[in-house]
Amino acid sequence: MHNYILIDDNKIDLLVASKAIELSGQNASTVYQFSGAQAALEFIKTFDSQMKTVMLIDIQMPTMNGFEFMDVFEQFSDEVKQKYYCYFLTSSSNDIDRLKAQKYPSIKQFLIKPFKSETLVSLLNNN
Repeated sequence: MHNYILIDDNKIDLLVASKAIELSGQNASTVYQFSGAQAALEFIKTFDSQMKTVMLIDIQMPTMNGFEFMDVFEQFSDEVKQKYYCYFLTSSSNDIDRLKAQKYPSIKQFLIKPFKSETLVSLLNNN
């Protein structure tokens, strides 16, 4: 069982990702949705769960983008970071974004939207 944190400024993309989690057959304890990266960071600072949390992060968001989010997240303690499986989930297939994503040790994979439930099952089976 996992918790999920979805970070995306697009409400439709949040809905699609939530539905993919539901259809995956994976037992989700809770799905937390954030339309802004800063709010998600504030939540993570106080969130205490013994379960692993899968975090799907959009790259292109206003105010704070996914890369800026990860710049802050990577500064958290190892104790905090080890509780998360972090994935960039984006509509960008830009090679520069892919290369930039590789600089973040906590990012496990770069995923392209639309997100499918089969992808989630595969990710969780590999963690």
